[in-house]
Amino acid sequence: MTTRICSATIGLVYVIVTLAAHSMLRAGEDDAQLVRRPYLGVLFRAEDTLEIRGFVSGTEWPASGLKLGDTIVKFNERPVSSVAEVLAATKPFRVGDEVALLVRRDGGDWPITLRLLEWPRERPAGFEVLYDEVRVANKSLRCLVTKPQQAATGRVPAVFYIQGIDCASIESPFPGPNHMRQFVYSLTRAGFAVMRCEKSGVGDSSGPDCKHLGLGEEVADFTAALKKLKTYDFVDSNKVFLFGHSAGGWVAPLVAVNESVAGVAVYGTVVRPFGEYLVENHRRNRWYRNHPDPAELEPEVRRMSRLWHLLLDERRTPAEALKAEPELNEVAKHVFRGEPDCPYDARSLGYFRDVHEQNMPAVWGKVRVPVLAMIGQYEVRTSEFEHQYITDIVNYHASGKATWKVLPKLDHGFAVHDTMQDAVANEFNGPFGNVVVSQSVEWMKAAVKGLDSETKEQ
Repeated sequence: MTTRICSATIGLVYVIVTLAAHSMLRAGEDDAQLVRRPYLGVLFRAEDTLEIRGFVSGTEWPASGLKLGDTIVKFNERPVSSVAEVLAATKPFRVGDEVALLVRRDGGDWPITLRLLEWPRERPAGFEVLYDEVRVANKSLRCLVTKPQQAATGRVPAVFYIQGIDCASIESPFPGPNHMRQFVYSLTRAGFAVMRCEKSGVGDSSGPDCKHLGLGEEVADFTAALKKLKTYDFVDSNKVFLFGHSAGGWVAPLVAVNESVAGVAVYGTVVRPFGEYLVENHRRNRWYRNHPDPAELEPEVRRMSRLWHLLLDERRTPAEALKAEPELNEVAKHVFRGEPDCPYDARSLGYFRDVHEQNMPAVWGKVRVPVLAMIGQYEVRTSEFEHQYITDIVNYHASGKATWKVLPKLDHGFAVHDTMQDAVANEFNGPFGNVVVSQSVEWMKAAVKGLDSETKEQ
C-alpha cells in the first residue's frame, strides 16, 4: 500500500512506504488474530525513485544512519529501483524483523541495518477506534470501528462505509487531509458508530490480492463485515445503515439484499450497465479534461464502445480483441496502463465483467428501506441521471422510500471547488465539503425517527 501526500508549496509528491502492503501472515501460520504490517516511515519523491526526501514524524530511522538524499538501491541484497519493487521485496517481513539496506550517498554505497516498527494506528481525539477483524472463508479482513462518546450511555446507530473500486487502504493514521477519514470521524462525532473494512489482501487483511477478487466474493466479504458490525454491544443492530461511496454504491444494494439494514446511502455511483457507463465516462472525462474537437472525439468514443463490447459482452481477452480489430489499439492505451488484465490498474477484467453482468436496476428494485442518492455538483466520474434513476427505481417499487440530492460545489471525493474547471484541475484536492455529512446525518436521523415511531405503534 502506498499513501500519496501532495504538497502544493514545494511541488513534490511523497510516498510513505509501508513494508508489505498485503497480509503479514506467513504460509501455514494461524491467522486467528491479524498482525500489524511493518513500517519503514521513509518519504520518497515519487513512486519511480527511491531517493529519501524525508521521514515520518516520530520514526527513529535517522538514528539508524539513513540520511536525507540517500537512495535505496538494495533491500536485503535484492536490487530495487521503485516503490513497487520495495513493496514486493518486503512482503515476507513482520514487525520487529531486521532488514539490510544498501543506500547510495555521495557516489558511494553504504550498508544500513534497521528494525521494522508497527504501522501506526488512528488515534483521534474524543472517541475510540477499535481495531478488529472479520473472518470470511479462508481469510481475515481488518476492520476499523469508530465508537462515539454517546455509546457510553447506550446503544447507538451505526454506518458501514463501503469504499470505491480500487485496492487502496481505508486506514489513515497520518496527519494531513484525508476526506474519507474526515467523513467517518464527522459521522462518529454526530453519534454514529462507523465501520470500515479493508478488502482482501489490503493492509493487514489476509487473502488473495484484491485486484483479482470477483464481485460476488467482495459482496460476501462486506456482508460478513456488516453482520459483525451488528454484534457490537454498543450498536443498535436495528439501526445500521450502509454508505456506498463510488463503486461502493453498487456493492451496497447487493449487500442490503443479503442482510437487512435501516437504509442505504450512496454517493457518486452508477446504476446503468457498466459497459455503457465506461463509454460515457470516457467521453465525459476526455471532454472536461482535454476539450478536444467533439467531431474528432466521437470516433474515438465509438472505438471505445467497440472495445468494451468485445471485452465485456463477447468476453474476449485484450490480446484477442486487439488482434481482431487492431484499430482499437489507441483507445486500449487509455484502458490498459499497467497489468494487461487490469483496466485502469484498478481491478481485474473479470471484476469489470461481473459488474457489467449485474442487472443493477433489478437489485435496487429489491431494496425496501430508505435510500438517499447523492452526487456532487462538480462530479466528473458519473452523472446526476444515475442518482435520479436509482431514486426512480426504488420509488417505482416502494413509493416515497428514496430521494436524491445534488450537493453544491463537491467533487467525487467530497472536496469543495468554486467552479467545474477547478474541480477538474484539482480533483480530490480542496476543503472538505461538510454538506455530505450534514445531509447524511439529517437523512439517517429521520430514518431512525421513523423506526422509533414504528416500534411505538407496535
